Amino acid sequence: MYHRWESKVLIYFCASTFNNVILNHFFKSALLIIFLCRLSPWSVQAQSFETNTILISEIFPDPTPSLGLPEKEFVEIYNLTKDTVLLAGFSICDESKCYTLPPFKFPPNNFIILCKNTDIDVFKPYGTVVGLPSFITLNNDGDHIYLKNKQDKTTHEMRYTSSMVKEGKTLE
Repeated sequence: MYHRWESKVLIYFCASTFNNVILNHFFKSALLIIFLCRLSPWSVQAQSFETNTILISEIFPDPTPSLGLPEKEFVEIYNLTKDTVLLAGFSICDESKCYTLPPFKFPPNNFIILCKNTDIDVFKPYGTVVGLPSFITLNNDGDHIYLKNKQDKTTHEMRYTSSMVKEGKTLE
């Protein structure tokens, strides 16, 4: 029985053909596999599976021109755990700055949208929103976005390049 997974192993399995033996032996949830496979285009550092409990699931670096979503940047995160996680002490960061998240109780297996306080109302129709007084800038020419936990350790990160950014479309 494996207790720790490396991201490279997860990506390898995502690229492989799954069969019932692998699903039953290595993973408890097909949903988890699908979610992790969606991450494969991003550059993921080799980290233990337990580290990746709060994941960056979607970003919106170039919101104009709008194709249906508000013309505001956001980062969506996902709580992969079965527990409510208190976000007090967590930070969302880019290559130039980190911003501390408020003491929000993040329910298990849920998404939340992180944005500026001034943009909360425009994102409410799309789900649970947590606003910050200041927010990272998602550069259209590429960036390195990461989450840090209360112990100041990176829990999840992603890099994207200008070739991945499309006007008015999110990156998932």
